[in-house]
Amino acid sequence: MAVLELEAVTKRFGALAAIDDVSFSVEPGERVALIGPNGAGKTTLFNLISGEIPPDSGAVRLDGRDVTRYPPEKMAGAGLGRTFQRNSLFLESTVCENVRLAVQAKMSIRFQMLRSVERYPELLSATGEVLERVRLADRSRDLASQLSYGEQRQLELGLALATAPKVLLLDEPTAGMSAKETTEMVEMLRALPQDMTLLIVEHDMEVVTALARRIIVLNFGRVIADGTPDEVRRNEEVLAAYLGAELDEETSNA
Repeated sequence: MAVLELEAVTKRFGALAAIDDVSFSVEPGERVALIGPNGAGKTTLFNLISGEIPPDSGAVRLDGRDVTRYPPEKMAGAGLGRTFQRNSLFLESTVCENVRLAVQAKMSIRFQMLRSVERYPELLSATGEVLERVRLADRSRDLASQLSYGEQRQLELGLALATAPKVLLLDEPTAGMSAKETTEMVEMLRALPQDMTLLIVEHDMEVVTALARRIIVLNFGRVIADGTPDEVRRNEEVLAAYLGAELDEETSNA
C-alpha cells in the first residue's frame, strides 16, 4: 500500500490554478524528487501535503488515512515531517535543546508534562541519536545561533527527524550551501533509514540524481512527467518547459 497518495488535488488562488488536478502515489521507502521551473507549484504542493493550506478539491492520504484537512501539527502526529527553505530554529537555545524540544513534542502523546529531563532516559537517548544522525553531537552545547548556515540546515533536518516521520518532505535541503556542505547533506540523507520515504524539492540536479530514483516534474501546477531520471531527461515536454523558462528569464534580463 502506498504511504502517500494524492488524488486530483487542486488549489486555486483567484483565477490562477497553482495546483491543477495532481495525482500520484509514493511507496514506503521510496525516494522521489519533485522538480520544475520556478513558479511551477512545488512549494504550494508541499504546503497542501503538509496541511499548511487546504486544497480546493481532491484528497491527500497518508498510510491509507484521509488527512486532507489535517492541520500541520496533526499531520506531524500522523507521521509526516517537513523541512523548510527558511530555518525555524530557536537560535538562542542550544543545539541539544532544539532537538530535545522536538523529541519531547513527539513523546507528549505519552506524557503531558516534563518535570525533569533525567527522568526520561528515552528522551535523552532519542535526542542523542538525532544529533549523531545529523552530525551535530559535538556541537550539542553550542547555541543554534553559533552554527554556520550549513550546520543550521543540518539542525533543521534534525528537528524534522526528531518527530520520527514515515514520510519526510525536504524543501530545497541544500539551497545556499557550499559544495562541501552539499556533499555532507547528501551523505546524511542517503544514510537515513531505508523505510523512511523522502519527497524532495531541489533545483540542483546532481543532488536530485544522487538521492532519487524517481522524478516527478511539475509545470504550471500540473504533473508533466513521472519516471526515472533517464526517462525524465528524454521527455520532450520537460525539455520544452525548462527551455521556455530559460528563454523567459533571458528575455526579462535583456
